[in-house]
Amino acid sequence: MSTSFIQLVKTGNEFVDIIIPEGIPRNSFVLINGEPGTGKGAFLCEIVYRRLVAGEPVIYLALDDSPLSIIQRFYPLGWDLIPFLKQNKLKFIDCFSYRMIDKGSPVLKMHMINEKVWKEVEDDIIPCEPKENLYNTLSTISSLLNKLDIADQGLLVIDSLTELATLHTQERALEFIKTLRARLCKELLIQIFAVNNIGIPQLEIFSSLLNYFADGVIDFRFEPSLMKRGLLIKQFRVRKLSGTESRNIWLTCKIKREEGLIVPEKMIKVITESFDDILDGIDVIKPDKKDKKKSKKKIKVE
Repeated sequence: MSTSFIQLVKTGNEFVDIIIPEGIPRNSFVLINGEPGTGKGAFLCEIVYRRLVAGEPVIYLALDDSPLSIIQRFYPLGWDLIPFLKQNKLKFIDCFSYRMIDKGSPVLKMHMINEKVWKEVEDDIIPCEPKENLYNTLSTISSLLNKLDIADQGLLVIDSLTELATLHTQERALEFIKTLRARLCKELLIQIFAVNNIGIPQLEIFSSLLNYFADGVIDFRFEPSLMKRGLLIKQFRVRKLSGTESRNIWLTCKIKREEGLIVPEKMIKVITESFDDILDGIDVIKPDKKDKKKSKKKIKVE
């Protein structure tokens, strides 16, 4: 068992907490990698929801989509963000809607349900234009942290880092991310979970550098051998996690309404036990049956 003077925080997902048994250090910058459709977005939603349920504040830096669309994204998973917005536990920094012509009320012409939701959440959405100056975005985050008096708790979500790299040079985007990690994670002990979309050739160096300086990396993918046969089966693993213990193994998973990311219990038990046996120096690799039969054959000497 590891010891730490930094508080360790559980994710709230029983299967993820099995492979990160002691929790994630509160001063961590955690990267969520994956191609589109692999489940990383749903996992991010679960991290946000479970942290809110635990009573901690969340700031959502929305770069890839509008806050309203993000709120709607939670409903198919069985989770409602509106109560947390009313409780002043959740705030959105909107770095997407500046592209819209009608910035003041971007959804009023869409549907009366959207209009009702918008009226409930518009006071909790802070507009920001990251394209002009990233330090304006940093200033917006800092002022919101001061307003909510957040330190030694809470979560900042960045969705996504890929969008930052398309708005600015990769060097500027990386410097901004490093500054956030230093000021929030290391100075204020506020965790950051950030999505990184992989598989974009132009951003391979950017992704490699993100993986290098992140405190934790959680990968999502489609199982490679089955994908060649046209079957898209989701898998995830913890690739690295500083300051705590983790079982770094690929686990097949699916996303279930109101439960989030789940792993078949039989699978996680067998795989995690085998992983622990390997670490303890026990050989758990069973011989191939064909090789076993061959070894039993007598050698004829002429």
